[in-house]
Amino acid sequence: MACAGMMGAGGVAVGAAGAHVGGGDLARTASDFLLIHAAVVTAGSAAALGTARASALLPVALTLLTGGTILFGGELSLAGLADWRPWPPAAPFGGICLVAGWLVLTASAARSGLRRG
Repeated sequence: MACAGMMGAGGVAVGAAGAHVGGGDLARTASDFLLIHAAVVTAGSAAALGTARASALLPVALTLLTGGTILFGGELSLAGLADWRPWPPAAPFGGICLVAGWLVLTASAARSGLRRG
């Protein structure tokens, strides 16, 4: 959950900087992704801690979502606010991690549902 907290704080900071300093669509998109995925990782972490029925896939999904958000949001934040792209493949690789994370989260939910029945 600490990563989710940092992602949420980063999303607010990037959004505020984008509104006051500039950064355009890149900063806005980064802020949105950081905030949305911070909420998802928080909810997923709470679910994993709160139930013994959570699928073993849930930590994998949360790791992919966290890593993907950091790579994608970080790259867009730096590009939008500082016009700096230290590792250009970060955004596409982060995006792939995000898509994979959502798919694994779906499989995790389906697997948990099958065990209940």
